[in-house]
Amino acid sequence: ALKTLNEEGSGSGMDAIGAYNYIYKAQQLGVNVVAVNNSWGGSADEEDEIIKNLIELVGKKGAKIFYNCSRK
Repeated sequence: ALKTLNEEGSGSGMDAIGAYNYIYKAQQLGVNVVAVNNSWGGSADEEDEIIKNLIELVGKKGAKIFYNCSRK
């Protein structure tokens, strides 16, 4: 499991980018990632386009992406 939040429950877009980059690299090495479960909150930020692209790449490699959003 990858967690991108700290002990106070906050994280950044860069944390999510790092996690999705890790997942994508694992897929390229042959790891069969079946599903990725996400919970998003807060405001949209400048990293959103990068995150969207990484989510799309991970999905194209066969992972099902599930998420719950409460973004503003």
